[in-house]
Amino acid sequence: FDGESRQLNTPWPELAWRARLGTVWSEEPPTWARWVDPYPDFYKREGPVAEIPPRDDIAVDREAGWFRVATPRTCAVFAEGGTHEAGVMKVEFADGGALEDRALPVGADLRAARNGSATVWASSLDGGPITTSSHILVGMLTDLRNTGIEAEDGGVGTSSLSGGPTILVNKWGTLPYLVRHGTAHVELEAGALSAADGAPSPPEWRCWALSQGGRRLAEVPVSRTADGRLALDLDTAAVPDTATMFWELAR
Repeated sequence: FDGESRQLNTPWPELAWRARLGTVWSEEPPTWARWVDPYPDFYKREGPVAEIPPRDDIAVDREAGWFRVATPRTCAVFAEGGTHEAGVMKVEFADGGALEDRALPVGADLRAARNGSATVWASSLDGGPITTSSHILVGMLTDLRNTGIEAEDGGVGTSSLSGGPTILVNKWGTLPYLVRHGTAHVELEAGALSAADGAPSPPEWRCWALSQGGRRLAEVPVSRTADGRLALDLDTAAVPDTATMFWELAR
């Protein structure tokens, strides 16, 4: 080891997403599994690589800075702002603001900058698709770090797995965790607006901000848009004395 992390710079991450590569954990290897050289012949070939058709359920735009997942039971968006759609979910991220000098505890005091890049997702909890589900978990992840952490730009080098920017951590800091303040407006195509003929009307949707352990802390308003989408506003600082990262939708 000479102080540098040697990485093979290949299109592997992009190919893995598009080819739907995964991991299988089992006592015995599947009959179709086989060992390959750490650097398969694919990477040793010269010339153009055959183009793999784009996927409908996962999309990435590195230049624009967004990542999208859209499956029947989970929709998710990572972005640095703006309005994005992922399947039956639409997310409008609030614009970034100045550093707020106030505490947002996750079990204790913390301080955070408002907004910036974030991930918002919604997952059905009853096994059905989001469009017919009666129980949905919504999450928003901004940034989380230790109190008192000291870090600086480490430049660009081979110590990064992707060969991109690195961060040099000088001090790890301590608990409690710090969560950056973020807000977003979310709309979901979830639940029927009216019951079928002769059937009882479906109950109204309700939403609760959850603790990190899943306990309901406070109810959050839910509304319908003009086109019938379920709408709610996420705010990681809406509940006093804590930072919220999960919301429960149920009816």
